[in-house]
Amino acid sequence: MIQTETLILADGRHDQGLVPGVAAVPAQARDIAALEARKAARRGNASLPAGGLFDDTARNQLDLF
Repeated sequence: MIQTETLILADGRHDQGLVPGVAAVPAQARDIAALEARKAARRGNASLPAGGLFDDTARNQLDLF
């Protein structure tokens, strides 16, 4: 017998089959993952800085010390 669990997705309820011997992901972990995904989506798609990720002139700034 295949063990299943019911998930509620954006398009309704779905049954998901579980692999024997592998525990289902707890609902709390799913909620945390969804929250982190929403946070990442809010960051947007900002372009790179003018000098790129490894800007040689920004590397030489000493105003932090």
